[in-house]
Amino acid sequence: MSLEDVGLQSNFTATDWVIVAVYLAGSVHILKSSLYPLPAPFEQAFEAADHLVVEVDVGAQDPVALQQKTLSPASLPVGQRIDTVLPAPLLERLAASLQRYGIPLSQVATVKPAFLMNQLVLLRLTALGYQADYGIEQYFLRRTGDRKVLELESIDQQLALLFDQPTSLQIRLLADTLDQEPEIEPLLASMVQAWFAGDDASFMEMFEAQSGDSEPARRFTEQLLDERNVGMARKIRTLLETGAGTYFVLVGTAHLIGEEGIPGLLARQGLAAERLSSDATIVTH
Repeated sequence: MSLEDVGLQSNFTATDWVIVAVYLAGSVHILKSSLYPLPAPFEQAFEAADHLVVEVDVGAQDPVALQQKTLSPASLPVGQRIDTVLPAPLLERLAASLQRYGIPLSQVATVKPAFLMNQLVLLRLTALGYQADYGIEQYFLRRTGDRKVLELESIDQQLALLFDQPTSLQIRLLADTLDQEPEIEPLLASMVQAWFAGDDASFMEMFEAQSGDSEPARRFTEQLLDERNVGMARKIRTLLETGAGTYFVLVGTAHLIGEEGIPGLLARQGLAAERLSSDATIVTH
């Protein structure tokens, strides 16, 4: 379990002290209901917070508008079809995989390989009992109450990252996903176990394994993590410098690990974090 108190910053003004506290928690975006309840410090940090901060609050989007917003960048250019974009052997493997979920290839004829990659992973995990509704973000977003919900990124940023990659990279990532399909369950189970144990090294080993080991996959992972970490760390620093109150910040756990993780970036800027164990008790400020 990864939960960090990024710090207590006191911004002095002429009239008073402004207290800002940030609890930075590592999330798993898709889980099983049987994996709840969460460790106590998660709940305590949430209860102490008057702001909930997530990467993107998808639930705040109108469902129809979100579908339309996603469909455009996820669709192939006019005149292209998936059966002309993919090499024949890969197309056959894709068709066989989709058929196991009752989806004919004709139903996805005009979407990009990157969209298919993401859908295959989601279909596989859903079949294994994992659901996005039980992801850490959704669990807390359903309980926001009077808390303000803030975002570290925009939906447009995430869609661009997922679907605006070169076609050759999308094809390589789709092939990697099909290669790893039989291993998804044990990989994710090991990741969740490492997450609960706070075992960063094992978590990243499993994360990198499920991300693929080809050179294009490694470059994409750098964009997915390292490059986004810089922007998210900047937003968190802004909360500490200009905000007021207590913030409970949820980001994917992989964003917190290593020197290029968000805590590492903040530490280099003089904002050290204290890591909290699963048996810790959070004392509210």
